[in-house]
Amino acid sequence: MSSINEMLNESANCDDLLLCLYDLKELDVDIFEILVEEKTPMTVDEIAERIDRDRGHTFRSLQRLVHCEFVQKEQVNHESGGYHHVYFIINPNEKASQMQKKLNSMYRNVDKKIEEFRNKYS
Repeated sequence: MSSINEMLNESANCDDLLLCLYDLKELDVDIFEILVEEKTPMTVDEIAERIDRDRGHTFRSLQRLVHCEFVQKEQVNHESGGYHHVYFIINPNEKASQMQKKLNSMYRNVDKKIEEFRNKYS
């Protein structure tokens, strides 16, 4: 999804909104969908195996999802020492509310730019 015009097209879906609003990649959305389906925390290696991608690409996608607050990362400590991280989705209803707020804020900013355009070119 490269533009707002494409995102607003009637054939666009909710995944296109994620790509546009958060500058995510299709791999990121694929990983998010896997975490939604699983409903349980997963490791980078488990996710990489599911999407048939290397650990590095998977990790970078997860970092983008964590940064955008779609996914949470948690450390699991081992009794014998050491630890590993697991990833799980953040409540989709909470995220949808945040997305609505972000979109409303973007709308207000665009509205201001349109008013600037009117003032500058009238």
